[in-house]
Amino acid sequence: MMVKDFQLNWPQQVLTFLEYFSAGGQGFSKIVSFECFLKNTGIEATIKHAYLFVLLNGIFPIALSGIAWFVWNAARAFKFMDKSNYFSNFKTSIILFAYLCYPIITQNSFSLFSCVSLDDGNQYLRSDMSIQCWSNEHYKFSTAIAIPFIFLWSLCFPIFISLQLLRYKNNLSDEKIIKQYGLFYSGLQDKNFYWELTYVNGKKLLFISFSSALAGIFILFVEIQMSYNRNPYIDPQMNNIDRYSIYASISILIGGVIFIDSDTDLSENFQVTIFALILATNILFMMRWMFSFFRILIFNNLGLFQRRFGLFKSLKANNQDGNQIKNQDDKLNRQQIQVQNYQARIYQSFRNQSRNDNQGKQYKKIPNLSILTTRELLQIEMNQTYEKRQK
Repeated sequence: MMVKDFQLNWPQQVLTFLEYFSAGGQGFSKIVSFECFLKNTGIEATIKHAYLFVLLNGIFPIALSGIAWFVWNAARAFKFMDKSNYFSNFKTSIILFAYLCYPIITQNSFSLFSCVSLDDGNQYLRSDMSIQCWSNEHYKFSTAIAIPFIFLWSLCFPIFISLQLLRYKNNLSDEKIIKQYGLFYSGLQDKNFYWELTYVNGKKLLFISFSSALAGIFILFVEIQMSYNRNPYIDPQMNNIDRYSIYASISILIGGVIFIDSDTDLSENFQVTIFALILATNILFMMRWMFSFFRILIFNNLGLFQRRFGLFKSLKANNQDGNQIKNQDDKLNRQQIQVQNYQARIYQSFRNQSRNDNQGKQYKKIPNLSILTTRELLQIEMNQTYEKRQK
């Protein structure tokens, strides 16, 4: 959780809670962490671990792409795939590794500019207090390592993906586009395909660069207002979960602002009350997320649970709803074919009577229903299902 990195005088209870709560969101960053590896090497005399850590993280997706190139070339050499599948799989692998790594690289690169002032009047790097900020060594390594990675992974990569999504914005339902770029817009409405990549990640950049609690609160309030205006996700429940997570982050930052002055004498009861409010808000978000997650898991595998484990037999009456979710893609594809056939019949009728001006004017008023994509029909279907459940 990024809010725990703001330079605030957090109470010990909140700090402990943030450490546990943020552990689940650091899954991949823990997998690719090089800290244990660096501690067992003798490179400290050559280059500080803080610099080497950022360097290794920055080149990690490039190394993974090299491994993927070797694997797909071997598969192609043994005739497991043709040339077109080889290029498609290799490109997808590069995008996947970059997608998983670039948030971590961005955060670690900015960490080389995150300094803390001490009583001696000097500033020291937060990740390694033995490094004095803006010394010759720090200036040399931060500009040679951090700035190129920030430019490559924080600017160039998101801009490249944004241009690709903009290029294919009318074909987001195509299987090839979903395979290569679906990670960046899966679950979003077609008109909001940019949401996750540009807005949410732009917010992360502002968080990391400003490191100001008040700026963070302002950014979160802007995000939640835009979430209500845009409803970016196809599933209305995902929109609600997204807003709960924003409320949880706002509660933590507001609590941090209260404790921003380390000299403020606050009573133990008041600190416990603030901690309880922060804890309640975050637990509410986690419960909402877990409820939605397990509900989808259960309904998508309802038959398996009932047949093998004898569980959830009381949900048999709701099995139709689960099957509806499971078979939505096939149903929507049939709906799209029906719409296109209907449009074709109207168009043929218009051509047969093209000399009739009134008929022509009437046809012009008919909406072009055939341009509805499967994802747009999915949005209509999800809204109808959500409204039924609310009733």
